[in-house]
Amino acid sequence: MWSQIPQFVVSGVMDQLQWERAASATFRLVCRGWQHAHDGRLPALRITDMLESSHCLLEGFNGVKTLNLRGCKNMTDEGLSRLMLPLTALTSLSLSACSELTEEGLKSIASLAALTILYLGGCSSKVTNERLRSLTSLAALTSLNLGGCSKVTDEGLKSVASLTALTILELGGCSKVTDEGLKSISSLAALIGLDLTECSEVTDKGLRSIASLGV
Repeated sequence: MWSQIPQFVVSGVMDQLQWERAASATFRLVCRGWQHAHDGRLPALRITDMLESSHCLLEGFNGVKTLNLRGCKNMTDEGLSRLMLPLTALTSLSLSACSELTEEGLKSIASLAALTILYLGGCSSKVTNERLRSLTSLAALTSLNLGGCSKVTDEGLKSVASLTALTILELGGCSKVTDEGLKSISSLAALIGLDLTECSEVTDKGLRSIASLGV
C-alpha cells in the first residue's frame, strides 16, 4: 500500500520533515519506491567515509545540489570522479581536508557547470597552481575557499582571475601570495569579500591595487 502513494506526496512529506537525517534514513526503508523518490530529490549530502558510502552513490542521487566531503576518509581521485558522474546538478561542493586528492581528482569537477561554491580550504599542499588551472572552466563560481593552501602563489591567482563571477575569495594562510597576486585579481569586479589572513607578503601596495573593489 505504501508503495502506491504518488511520488509528489512522498516528496511533500520529506519537505515537511526538512530532510532531517534520522527521518530521512527511516523514510528510505519503507519501500524501494520511497527510496528512489527520496534519493532523486535529496538536496544535500554529507559523506564521511567513501568506502562505506560508495556502493549507494553511483546512481539515484542526481538531484543533490550540496555535497559535503569535508575530511572524507578514503576519498581518492578515482572515488571523486565516480561521484561526480551522477551529481551534475551540484551548486556547492566542499573538499576541505581531503588530503589524498591530486590534480586528477580536481579535474573531475571541472565539468560541473552549475557549481557556485567550492571549498578547498585545508587541502594544504594538495592544491597547487597547476591544479587551480584545471578549475578555470567553472564560470559560475561565486565563492572559492583556498584557506591554508600554502602552495598557491601569484601564478595560481592568475587562474583565479578568470573566474569573473567570484564574490567571495578566501586566501587565509596562502603565505606565498604577494602584491603581484593581488594585482592579478584586481579585475574581479564582483568581489565583495576577500580574506588575506596570514598573507604576510602582501603590503599596502598590493592593497591599493584592489582598492576599487568592494572588499
